[in-house]
Amino acid sequence: MKYHDEEGSFGDDAWSLAAYLTEVADVLENGGSVGGRVAYVGVSGEMWWAAAPAAPPGSG
Repeated sequence: MKYHDEEGSFGDDAWSLAAYLTEVADVLENGGSVGGRVAYVGVSGEMWWAAAPAAPPGSG
């Protein structure tokens, strides 16, 4: 089963929807990523998720 942009699914190996939504809320409030994706907000107020940028070399 896929949702919206067909990037996410909740199969047998996925965590619960409640756990996922809790993590999304935490990331939106405090920053970070969910499943390697970060939230962006455009000038018009639209929000989308995209792959998190790679860390610069030597920063790890």
